[in-house]
Amino acid sequence: MADWARAQSPGAVEEILDRENKRMADSLASKVTRLKSLALDIDRDAEDQNRYLDGMLPSVGARGNQRLTLPDVLGSRGPSYKILL
Repeated sequence: MADWARAQSPGAVEEILDRENKRMADSLASKVTRLKSLALDIDRDAEDQNRYLDGMLPSVGARGNQRLTLPDVLGSRGPSYKILL
C-alpha cells in the first residue's frame, strides 16, 4: 500500500494507486455479495417462520384463550441457527 511513496515518477504513482483502488473495489464487491446473500437467507427464513406461524393460527383458535408456551410455538421444528464463518 505504501508502494506509491517509493515510486519514481507520477505515472508510476498513478498506476500503483489504480491497482490499489481496483484491489479495494474487488474486496468491497466481494463483501457486498456476501451481505446480499445473507440478506436473502434472512428474508427466506423470515418468510418460512411467517408461514409456520400462520399455519398455527387455526390450531390456536381451537384452543380458546390458552396462552402459547415456547414448545407450542417451536413445535417439532425447534430453533434453527446458522453459523457464519
